[in-house]
Amino acid sequence: MFEARNLVCRSGFFQPLIGRIGQTLLNNISGPRLGPVTVLDAGCGEGSQLAQLADVWKRGTPAGFLGAGLDLSKEGVAIAAREYAGFIWCVGDLARSPFQDQSFDVVLNVLSASNYGEFSRLLRKDGMLIKVIPGSGHLCQLRHALYDDRSPRQAYSNEKTRALFMRHFDMLDERQIRYDVALQEELLEPLVRMTPLSWGVRDEQIQQALQLAIREVTADFTMLVGRAKIR
Repeated sequence: MFEARNLVCRSGFFQPLIGRIGQTLLNNISGPRLGPVTVLDAGCGEGSQLAQLADVWKRGTPAGFLGAGLDLSKEGVAIAAREYAGFIWCVGDLARSPFQDQSFDVVLNVLSASNYGEFSRLLRKDGMLIKVIPGSGHLCQLRHALYDDRSPRQAYSNEKTRALFMRHFDMLDERQIRYDVALQEELLEPLVRMTPLSWGVRDEQIQQALQLAIREVTADFTMLVGRAKIR
């Protein structure tokens, strides 16, 4: 799954999303700094998104970038360490992060589980959480190919996730990032394999979906930006 995700990420699938996240960092973290901006990718997978975000930051400012990635998957972190030098890659439980209190300016949490108590502990006083969740139209072409109209996975709502975010963090910004991606033939199967949409689906259903030769998919995300509530 992580090898498939790395292949898809390198193709530029997430580039518009990462570009918007990078611009959010550049717009909100400014002024003279004594050191680099510190970013934790919580649920980093195979590391490609943090590496791409660092590239966006470096193109926009001479300030340094210190990135750390944390994931429970040894396989994902092994790929990150192999492919992307210059970062701190850690195998660990998000609920018991190995980092000290107030270690980061930014916590990035893309399409991954959250632990808001731990995020609050890890962020500096004016630190910022950027959480990305799928929108209702995300990969709708794959949903239609893998599930019939009666399946609860045919549609998706992020309202509960958004409400939980707002219970713990003050919302600074919220925006939809939606775009269509043209797929080369060799990227369709890695895309299907990397997404949770394929989890629990019989292999014959996956093969039927691949035979449809989908050539364009919709990427639909909601980006939530917040600061921890003062308690």
